[in-house]
Amino acid sequence: MVGDMTDSTLAASTCAVCGLVAVPPEPIGCERCGAAAATMEHTFVPAAGSVTACAVVHHHVAPEPPTPFVVVEIALDAGPVVRSLLRGASPDTVVIGGRVTGAVDDAGRFAFVAVG
Repeated sequence: MVGDMTDSTLAASTCAVCGLVAVPPEPIGCERCGAAAATMEHTFVPAAGSVTACAVVHHHVAPEPPTPFVVVEIALDAGPVVRSLLRGASPDTVVIGGRVTGAVDDAGRFAFVAVG
């Protein structure tokens, strides 16, 4: 879930009991401590972090995005780990540990892009 697309944030929830930050927000309750959904506080976290893993998709059913494309696992600076497209990346340019940030393209689609 994307939050305010103008400042590259992601919708999240924080458990008031144990402090777990979850992206996307946890609708049922805390997966770490089991606290009820009512204890989850809706928040936003910056869409910035570091690449921890990547995969190249060579074939898929949909026409968009065109193949090959790169899917990355990102450790957000706020703590959670998410998976996303890495827009504008070719398979040989992805750097494990590289910095990425969220961006919305002209069509309103969110994805991460490499920083620098």
